[in-house]
Amino acid sequence: MVPSEEGLQVVPRYVHRLGDGKVEMLAGREAEELVYVTQLYLTPDYSSPSAEPMPPWFLQLLCGPAAGFNVLASASYARHQWAVHAEVLRYRENDEERRVIETEVAELTGQLAILQE
Repeated sequence: MVPSEEGLQVVPRYVHRLGDGKVEMLAGREAEELVYVTQLYLTPDYSSPSAEPMPPWFLQLLCGPAAGFNVLASASYARHQWAVHAEVLRYRENDEERRVIETEVAELTGQLAILQE
C-alpha cells in the first residue's frame, strides 16, 4: 500500500522492479506524484508441505562468498519471478544477521569468561 494525494492508503497501480531487491511504486492517481521505493519481501507460507533438503552446492552459493551468491541472485532475477528472487535475497540477509549475532555472542561469552577468572 502507498499513500495517495488524498492521504488514503491505496494499492499501487504502477510497480517497477529495480533489480537490487527494491521496487518503485506509484499510486497512479495524480500527475507528478511521489515515487515510493521499498525493499521487496514476501510473507513466508508455512502451510505447504516441507521442502526437500537443499543440495550442498546450492547452500554454498546461498551462504558462501559474495561472488557465488551474486551468480545465484543474478540467475534468480533473470527468471522474472519476483517471489524466487525475493526469497534468495531475504535468506541471504537473514543469514548475514545470524552471523553478526553469533559473533556478538562469542565476544560476550569471551568477555564473561575473562571476568569470571
